[in-house]
Amino acid sequence: MAKEPLTIAVDPASELARALADADPDVPVVLHSDGVRYTVARKDVFAYFDPRAVLRGLRQSRGALRGVDTAALLADLAEQRDQDPGLCPS
Repeated sequence: MAKEPLTIAVDPASELARALADADPDVPVVLHSDGVRYTVARKDVFAYFDPRAVLRGLRQSRGALRGVDTAALLADLAEQRDQDPGLCPS
């Protein structure tokens, strides 16, 4: 199983967020902490976005929930959202 990258939320009003926003988007940023270097690079989440492929996928999925009790499905989803994520096994 592939490991997910660690995501750290940065307060947009913080000095770090301002420095990252001001950095050249084409050059990675190097962070130093206790003698360890971390390289951070911007990632354009829309770089490979293909709206036609999205529409194709949506059209292909049409009817996928036919016969499903949508009220029960929505209730299940609401219940899952209310669960404490700290209780989920890693």
